[in-house]
Amino acid sequence: MTVTGVSSATAIAAGRPTTCTLIATTASCWGDNRLGQVGDGTFTDSHVPAPVLGQHEFSGISVGDDHVCASTEAGEVWCWGSNRNGQLGDGNGIVRSPVGVTGLS
Repeated sequence: MTVTGVSSATAIAAGRPTTCTLIATTASCWGDNRLGQVGDGTFTDSHVPAPVLGQHEFSGISVGDDHVCASTEAGEVWCWGSNRNGQLGDGNGIVRSPVGVTGLS
C-alpha cells in the first residue's frame, strides 16, 4: 500500500499522533491536528498528507509529542504544534503554525 503523495519521500518522521514527510524540500504532515501539529494552519485532523504552511525548503524533519520541527540547509529551524512547554522555541507558550526558533547561533 502506498500513502497518497509520499511515493517519492526523502525523509519520514512519525510521532505519537502525527506523521510527516519531506518530498524534496517540501514538508507535509497528517494525523491528529488538535494542537496544530499538521502545520496547515487548521486544527482539523488530516487523513492524507497536508502541505505545511510557508515557502520553506526543509532538509530534515522530526516529530515529537504534539509538535514538529524541521530544519533548512541554511541552518534555520521551524517548529509548529503544541507549545505548552515551550517546545517551539519562540519564547511564548502559544500553539502555533510554523514559527522560526529564536536564539540559534
